[in-house]
Amino acid sequence: MTLLGPGDVAILANPRAGAGRAVATARAARERLARAGIAATILTASTAAAVSSRVRAARDGSARAVVAVGGDGIAHLAIQELARGPVPFGIIPVGTGNDFARTLAMPRDPDAAVSRVVTAVATERVRDVDLLRVHPESGSDVWVAGATSAGLDAAVNARANGMSRPRGASRYVWAALRELAGYRAWDYEVAVRGMALSPEELDRVGRFPGVVGVTAEQDGGGYRVDWRARGALVTLANGPTIGGGIPIAPRASATDGRADLVLAGDVGRRGAFPLFARMLVGRHTSSARVLAGRARGIDIAAGGGAPLPHGDGEPLPGLPLRVRLVPGALRVLG
Repeated sequence: MTLLGPGDVAILANPRAGAGRAVATARAARERLARAGIAATILTASTAAAVSSRVRAARDGSARAVVAVGGDGIAHLAIQELARGPVPFGIIPVGTGNDFARTLAMPRDPDAAVSRVVTAVATERVRDVDLLRVHPESGSDVWVAGATSAGLDAAVNARANGMSRPRGASRYVWAALRELAGYRAWDYEVAVRGMALSPEELDRVGRFPGVVGVTAEQDGGGYRVDWRARGALVTLANGPTIGGGIPIAPRASATDGRADLVLAGDVGRRGAFPLFARMLVGRHTSSARVLAGRARGIDIAAGGGAPLPHGDGEPLPGLPLRVRLVPGALRVLG
């Protein structure tokens, strides 16, 4: 195993990712950092356990920063070890989805992303971003950088993860078309916590099908909205896109202290295809069949047969779940 010196930048790469592109990009980043007088060490890892181990070692070894070369999967593993800690995280996108990189406004071109990371390290430009914290009924909490999904979008994630083709972000679209063809809805009990509502929005939300109660939170931080219905979409997003660029929550920001809610009731198979078409261009949140807004968290329970929830495209513990936004939980480069 490569040894990381105190104060080094740890560059994490999966040698199997991107047909070797991840390691080649990691080497380019190390060379660029060296020219800037910054020591860096490449840490390779081919399994989830190895990624977590390398990131923990970097964190505990006083690394200057941890930079992941890859996509949402490696970022998801890294933030489990770095959240609420002092070591900043950077991402150079060479993965399939790269949604967290989009949230951070990282360039899609790896060379440009390397330049952004090198400049951020050299100038110590670090900022705080929000994360979602998932609390399962049993087991350990899980940090999520992007979106937590528990409806049709979670079923699409599961299908896409099991597909070997097509490669790239189009895999999510193909998986979605397969799921839509076999459309079904599930019974949910959802409590949206800390939803920000104007007086006009309060009336609209109260009339949304399935909403059984809207009450002010005791701490004054918005409203609790209780929703019990058969549903198709149940998503809380910290970033705007899922599935390699699909704008599930077009206005979501990881720096505003709120997450974005997207709920849809049972739209039926005939309604599901038009809704997905609107989602592809970010227009679904204006549909009368969708409840969208900003919130601090969500509690999700469901009847039998509901999809396994996913976060950052990765499977989460089963329902029920509590999800809460944690402002400024992760230090990032840039």
